[in-house]
Amino acid sequence: MKDYTLLVLAAGMGSRFGGLKQITPVDEMDNFIIDYSIHDAVLAGFNHVVFVIKKENEADFRKTIGARTEVKVRTSYAFQDLADVPPGFTVPAERVKPWGTGHAVLAARNLITGPFATINGDDFYGREVYVEMHNQLTTLASGACVMPGYRLEATLSETGGVSRGICAEGEGGQLISVEEHHNIKKMFGQNLASAENSAGTVVTLPLDAPVSMNMWGFAPDIFADLEHAFTMHLQTLKNPEKDEFYLPGFVGDMITNSRLTAKIWHTPAKWSGITHRTDLEELTAKLAAYRAEGIYRFYSCST
Repeated sequence: MKDYTLLVLAAGMGSRFGGLKQITPVDEMDNFIIDYSIHDAVLAGFNHVVFVIKKENEADFRKTIGARTEVKVRTSYAFQDLADVPPGFTVPAERVKPWGTGHAVLAARNLITGPFATINGDDFYGREVYVEMHNQLTTLASGACVMPGYRLEATLSETGGVSRGICAEGEGGQLISVEEHHNIKKMFGQNLASAENSAGTVVTLPLDAPVSMNMWGFAPDIFADLEHAFTMHLQTLKNPEKDEFYLPGFVGDMITNSRLTAKIWHTPAKWSGITHRTDLEELTAKLAAYRAEGIYRFYSCST
């Protein structure tokens, strides 16, 4: 059977889980967001889950989230390690911060042999997105990637500003670029949002602008390009203490250099996460409504 892997970026979880949003219960059965993600992915056809975590968190992670997942699907663990750099490089003495999401994906290079999708461990993407992602992966060619484009309005918080990757789209649904914007807030009484672009300039954005939520679909040959790009990143560090190797930035550079084609499909799904404290109440209510409709029929994290 061909592997379709869900790669969960979870290295941001601390060694003590108390109070962290990734393991904040989102229903009365004490399920986490990640339990819903795994449930949806398995139903969609994914048959392998790889968690990217920190080695020092392995025991705690396996006892909680790992134990819940292993009863549902084949599960593997990759470790994002600051010292995992190409031969000839050394980690700057002042460096403590992880190398970023691109490096986190690279940590799983020896565990994935087929097409795979990446997700954040603390985001709720919607079941239909996993179904479409799996469908896209069944025909994904080498040198290509895919991503769902959420409507900006469907990813905003009612409480405060958020950061999102705003996508520029070309003919035929081809992704041209992804630019990170910060402090995005809906403008009262208008079909627009205010934001700060990557240069720090305040701009307005249409509410139907497609955004990336760090869910990507790749063929396994992407790892060779990731390794090369990470090497180049280390060779050109401007701030050795803080510079990160981001996955959207890698994809954008690959598109610019004509080494990767990227397709975006528009999804009506409403993304949810916990950026602000009140977001938890909204997500809990949404999941309760889904359960009342019978969309989710599992009752505990291990069933």
